[in-house]
Amino acid sequence: MAKEDESQEVSQPDPKKPQAPPKPRDATAKDKELKGGEASGDEPRISLPVPAVNVTSGSEALLDGGTHVGIAVRVRSSGGPSVLMVPDFEGVKAGTSPVYITRPISLELDKLRKVLEKKGVTLPEPLDKLLKDTRVACNAFYYTANNGPLLMMFTLQFNKGLFTSLFGDDDQDIVELFDIEGVALRVFRCGADKFSVLQKYAAELSA
Repeated sequence: MAKEDESQEVSQPDPKKPQAPPKPRDATAKDKELKGGEASGDEPRISLPVPAVNVTSGSEALLDGGTHVGIAVRVRSSGGPSVLMVPDFEGVKAGTSPVYITRPISLELDKLRKVLEKKGVTLPEPLDKLLKDTRVACNAFYYTANNGPLLMMFTLQFNKGLFTSLFGDDDQDIVELFDIEGVALRVFRCGADKFSVLQKYAAELSA
């Protein structure tokens, strides 16, 4: 009887010996749905990415117990994605809520030139050359009404140079003398007590 009992005992795996990998499970209907077709058993289940959202962003100044409606508009440009933020619609007119972008927005005007070309719009040759070489950007935009903090920064960049784009080989004397590679315009308004607001914005903009 003792020998019979021993033969019925379940053998335990030796932890020192390498174990065979687990058998792949069969594909489920959910796997096939996520894959957009048939899924093989040895393929891992796919997790769809969910974009991270800071649900309390910009709400620090709205802690008055009232109801506030805001909006965030995603913008994609040549410089990458950005978001136009309006934390509180009602507060914009009153000057208690700002309107701002979270990342610089840039446009390659050569793409605009190509769109116009496809639409059958013929540009003067100097302007056509200039658009091929120009990038315009809104590097910062933070607006508050009623004399609140305001910061706007716009830049024009000429990859080859303004005169090189406009004149090319027609006027080498000017091009060899000097050229303009970029122009920047800044609009700034802020009291000393609110300067920390724009400092924080500028730091987050470049983070």
